[in-house]
Amino acid sequence: SKPSVGPALTAQIKAVGAQSRWADAVSLLFETDWPPPSELSFVAAIGACARAKRWEAALALLEAARSSSSRKLGVAIHTAVLRSLSDKPELSRALIAEMKAAQVLPDLLAYSAAVTGLDWSAAFALLAEAQQQGVRLDTMALNSGLSATGTPWLQAMQTLRRMHLSRLQPDSYSRNSCLSACEKANGGGRWEQGLALLSAGRAEGTALDVIAFSAAVATCEKARGTGRWDLALDLLVRCRSLSLQPNLYTFGAAVSSCEKGVRWEWGLELLGLAQSEGLAPNAVVIDAAISACEKSRNWESAMFLLRCLQSRVGAARAAETTAVAFGAAIRALGGGNAGSDNIAWPGALELLQSLRELGLRPQASTLNAVLSAA
Repeated sequence: SKPSVGPALTAQIKAVGAQSRWADAVSLLFETDWPPPSELSFVAAIGACARAKRWEAALALLEAARSSSSRKLGVAIHTAVLRSLSDKPELSRALIAEMKAAQVLPDLLAYSAAVTGLDWSAAFALLAEAQQQGVRLDTMALNSGLSATGTPWLQAMQTLRRMHLSRLQPDSYSRNSCLSACEKANGGGRWEQGLALLSAGRAEGTALDVIAFSAAVATCEKARGTGRWDLALDLLVRCRSLSLQPNLYTFGAAVSSCEKGVRWEWGLELLGLAQSEGLAPNAVVIDAAISACEKSRNWESAMFLLRCLQSRVGAARAAETTAVAFGAAIRALGGGNAGSDNIAWPGALELLQSLRELGLRPQASTLNAVLSAA
């Protein structure tokens, strides 16, 4: 059949690209030598490459478009290429510089695409450059900065305030990104700011989701000292009261906060609740619960949880991924009160033997715990 040209070709390329057939989309572009593909057809093919993470092909198509056109290429085709470079920040910045040198002024969509994948300092520098060029930033563009790698909590909070001052409406993504930054703050999670963000979100009518509550729980878990396990549990209750289903990350952060606060009873209660709701606690969550039992010298529960972990993921994988759990369980045995039947000592030896059978070398603190169980 006769190859498609013009708008028909562009529509055909878009349809093929939507099916994740990027190579076929590129082939369609070059089925005929004349007339040459339009810029819109190139944009459609580059878009297919971007969806397939084929940035090399996208850049090659940009060069082909430049060679086949006697006119200066527009912003749209450059933006399509920028979307393919989400994990190539150096190339994104270079392409923005090329556009400006060629008098193709990047617009909001181009800058938003270029920001994706940058670290936070480069991302906000590029957004500042966009403003200097007269581009009015919107919520989506600022969200790209908020989600940049390593965004400090203070920068995130200032960006949220900037949205309000610019009469922009922060969305759930904006607030969740700020909560995540508060969770990752150096020197302990910024739980006060995290709780304030949740309260402000409800007051402004922003829909709160499980991601928001999970991040807020994590900020309480990372609070200095013994954490804020009480607030973490309160957030879990509030999450459920809004008919939201806490996920494994939510429960994991809550269990970890109980571990820091030496509240092993609540940690075990949360594990049971997670399982009753169809969630299978992973090694990290169970390890946190075992550590809570260690701190409380609750050796019976530590042993039970360790066996649950081994039966769930296999003894070898449990030891490989959470070797600290063995040490924690042994230390709980070493400091616990085994009673008159003296179970702690043989239990500690049994765990030590399991470690050796799996080819793991016990740490000095683990060996000391075995001796103290005697």
